[in-house]
Order: sequence, then C-alpha cells, then structure tokens
Amino acid sequence: MGLQSKRDQREWWSTDPLMSSSVFAKTMTRDRYDALTSALHFADNEGEHPAEDRLWKLRPVLDVLESTYRSAFVPNKNVTVDESLWAFKGRHHALQYNPSKRARRGLKVYKLCSSDGPEAGYTAAFKIYMGQDRGVFPSSMKAVTDLLEKADLFDKGYQLYTDNWYTSPTLFHYLQARKTSAVGTVRLNRRGMPSDLQQGRYLPPNRRGVERSKPEVVVAYNNGMKGVDLSDQLAQSYPTTRKTVKWYKKIFFYLLDMTTTNALAIHRALGGKLTQFEFRKELVRGLLQQGGPRGSLRRNPPQARHEEEVPSRHTCQLTHRIVGGVGVCSAGGTTGAGRRPG
Repeated sequence: MGLQSKRDQREWWSTDPLMSSSVFAKTMTRDRYDALTSALHFADNEGEHPAEDRLWKLRPVLDVLESTYRSAFVPNKNVTVDESLWAFKGRHHALQYNPSKRARRGLKVYKLCSSDGPEAGYTAAFKIYMGQDRGVFPSSMKAVTDLLEKADLFDKGYQLYTDNWYTSPTLFHYLQARKTSAVGTVRLNRRGMPSDLQQGRYLPPNRRGVERSKPEVVVAYNNGMKGVDLSDQLAQSYPTTRKTVKWYKKIFFYLLDMTTTNALAIHRALGGKLTQFEFRKELVRGLLQQGGPRGSLRRNPPQARHEEEVPSRHTCQLTHRIVGGVGVCSAGGTTGAGRRPG
C-alpha cells in the first residue's frame, strides 16, 4: 500500500480498470483485511501489566524490535540523537505540538541513528515519549543516555551529534567519562556554559568575487546530524500508515516503516544497490511468497525452489520471521555487520 497511493482504502480492491491493482484481491479479500486490521492487537487486555508502563499495549512489539535493531547491525563511529514527530490526530495525553516539524502535532519519538556511510539512517535505538521523563538527569540528557544504553554504545569510542536542546556541559562531561565524544550546537543561557562564549557570524559576505564558505566544523556537524532526518525522509517516501484513532495501531504502522528503512540501510551496508522503491518491491514480493496464497505472485512453487535460487543479492538475504506473532524482517548473517570503533 505504501508503494501505491490511493485516496481511499477501498480503491485498492477496486474493479475499475483505471484504478484496479490485482495484487490486493489475489492476496486477501477486502472484508478479511478489514477484519484483521480492526482486530489488530498486541497484548492481552485482561492480563497483568506494570502500572508505570504506558506502552504495554505495544510492549511485545517494542521488545522484539529493540532486540532486533540492536543485534542485526552495529553502527559505525558517528551517530546522532534527535526527535521525530509521528503525526496522530486522535486523542492521547502525550501529544506534542511542534511547528518546526512537518507533522506539527503527534507523538514524539527519540531516535539514535547512524550518521555516515551507506547505512546512514539506520535506527539503532528509539524511545517513544509518554510523558515520563522524570529522573535524576534533565529530560534532554536522559533521552540521550537512555538511547546510548539501549544501543549498547557506551565506552566504545563513539562520536555523538546533537542539537542545542540536548547539548549541555553536564551531558558532555558525562559522555566523556563514558568514552563517548560529542558535537553539538549550544544555547548560551544553558547552565554551566562558559560566560565568555559568544555567538558570531563566520561566513564571509556574499559579494562579487567572494565565495561563501562554511567552517569545517559546521560541515562536519551538518553531516553528523543527518541520520534521523534521513530515516524520517525514507519512511515518509512510501508510508504504510493507515487512518486510525487507536494510538497503538498508529505507532505500529510507524514502527513497520522504521523497520523497513532499517532493512534498506543494512542492504546498502552489505553492498546492495537497489533504490528504496525497488527494495520495497522485493521485500513485499518476498513476504507474499513466504505466506501468501498460491497464485501468480509466486515465481516458483515452494517445493521447486532451491536454496541457491533465492535472489539473496537483491534482497540483502532478508529473512522473514514471525516472532511472538509479530512480523519482523531482519538481515540473515548480518549480526555485527557494522564496525565497532575503538
């Protein structure tokens, strides 16, 4: 559905020759799809859940994805922490409004992403904000330390890039003690900031015959900060999110997009050259071959396929696993594909 834009969900099952797409009707009926999406659930409402866990409706999915992201690929030296805003028009106590974001209103998500190399945009760890960031550290610092801890990147020589909401002397001293260097813009009024620090203009005037040039540190910072933005851009190019007033369903579809972009990053890290559009087509085709009904979508009958015939080069050796009832795609044989610095 992310590859084919439609104005209305019913159009994917349209019989109009101008609008029809046979893959949907051949895979499942519209009524079955509606029944499955309406009953989409990830935790037992009658079971016991920790009172402090406001994400218990998604906890099985989050546990699987956090473990898979951490084990499937190890980021290179440069990583970035920033927040994304996942658009949501329903009601929720943790809704945020941010005019600088494309969505403007939605659920805030902290993400730690790889910043350089072909795997740029890979999300190694994430944290969905539920309004519970109280602790010994300020919320901006806690977001960074929690993500680095989740991704198991402390004490390994990583370099972190952040913007001025996260940057503080307290955070940078803490990171230095954990063998993690950091680069970030600053707010002059932040507690502990040197009193003689002044804001200045470093770009020369754009006059005739004079080229505008950026200091090397500015170029390095812009490159180092691109990880989260790239992850968001890739996910928004072919969104699978569906309209729903259930916050946990909305988050699930965003998680599905994030997992797909992670698989693409691993594909590229392993030398794959597919565009995102071609990669997603191969991914969809592979999932349909795994469990779809027998039909024209299967290139070869399951019993006739041999292991050497699987197009591993084009699909990045993607393995489609069902873990705890949750569909997860990971890269087979890619554990530790990244290089740990230091």
